[in-house]
Amino acid sequence: MPAVTTPGKILVTGASGALATHVVQTLLNQGYSVVGTVRSASKGDYLVDLFKSEAFSYAIVKDIGAADAFDDVIRTGEFDGVLHTASPFHTGPGDPQAVILPAVKGTTNVLESVMNFGPTVKRVVITASAINILEPKPLPYTFSEKDWNTSSISAVEQAGDKADGYSTYCASKTLAERAAWDFMSAHRGDGSITFDLVATNPSYIFGPILHDVQSPETLNESHKLFFDTVTAKDSQLTPEKAAKYLGGMVDARTVALAHVRALSVEEAGGNRFFVTDSQWSAQDACEWLFDPFDQLFRDSSTLLSSTPRWLRYSR
Repeated sequence: MPAVTTPGKILVTGASGALATHVVQTLLNQGYSVVGTVRSASKGDYLVDLFKSEAFSYAIVKDIGAADAFDDVIRTGEFDGVLHTASPFHTGPGDPQAVILPAVKGTTNVLESVMNFGPTVKRVVITASAINILEPKPLPYTFSEKDWNTSSISAVEQAGDKADGYSTYCASKTLAERAAWDFMSAHRGDGSITFDLVATNPSYIFGPILHDVQSPETLNESHKLFFDTVTAKDSQLTPEKAAKYLGGMVDARTVALAHVRALSVEEAGGNRFFVTDSQWSAQDACEWLFDPFDQLFRDSSTLLSSTPRWLRYSR
């Protein structure tokens, strides 16, 4: 399908999210007009004040899991492209289906609405995850976009309601992306689809916080993990654990640009893109926070037992 270039009109779902705010900002900076879906008027008003752009507006979609969730906004929007970033990100205990079903239905609902009511849409880009690709493998092994994480799905199926929250999240992201590609395969042959699909698969996303955060408890999961890491109690984070890599990471602005490139590069259509930069550990997190205070705390003898962990682990 043709690329979606400026001054195209783009729908961004879940626009108030940590990544989505950067995606919207990048789109606006490059000359696109954007409609963002949010769950409430207060979230939308926050974004209007944040972006201060006549090219941005919002629409309220309270439940992305509802069958007709996106019908109205897509029917009336005359969009050139859709960026689907909305997905539940919850790693606590509970019924796995409470996370998996909204993730899967939210994704297929967008595709259904575009197919039925979005004749002008040329491309849909979905925010998937690196965890859709990565899983334990005998080393050495080189992962690529051809790989799929099946181990998390199996773990959740076997554990049921006792499945840990992280495995549930991994399964939800993988199943949602699989559902998207299956949807495209099922409808491509009957001529009902006039758009193509791209998936971006980023690792842990960090960077400047643009979305509305009132307290550490309202941080998105990636930033909350960072916060919890550098404020952990001694019993929770030993020096051995601090040195262990927690996963890949990438800057939110890089991922946002990847989403825009996924729209604007014609050859991207029909592909998955692994978006990551490097690995990180708790030790790294402590070092990053220490850097601005390096001169003040250069003498390690000044570090007391009450000193924050990110200072004690840094030297």
